[in-house]
Amino acid sequence: MCHKSLLQNSLRRIASKILETTDYLERIVSQSPAEFLARHARGDWGDLGDDDKQANEESLLHGSRVVSVYSLASGWKIYVITDAADDGGKRACTTLMMADEY
Repeated sequence: MCHKSLLQNSLRRIASKILETTDYLERIVSQSPAEFLARHARGDWGDLGDDDKQANEESLLHGSRVVSVYSLASGWKIYVITDAADDGGKRACTTLMMADEY
């Protein structure tokens, strides 16, 4: 996990705009998107491998895109993707989608 204050400054604003794909909305039934957004914002990258987790840590420093992968109770996997930061350091949106849409 990365340094707490860095996470707060980089990902706390993920809720500025949340997008959910149609497939995601149709398949997720028993779990709240808030569960996955909270994990993502905490720096819990879910089911990513070590290299991808490290890439996320570096993305926080450089403003690049941040990706998390989580398993649903149904066995489906979802992606939570926060866009890269703009020149002002703001991240425009976070998208929740099914893994097969990625």
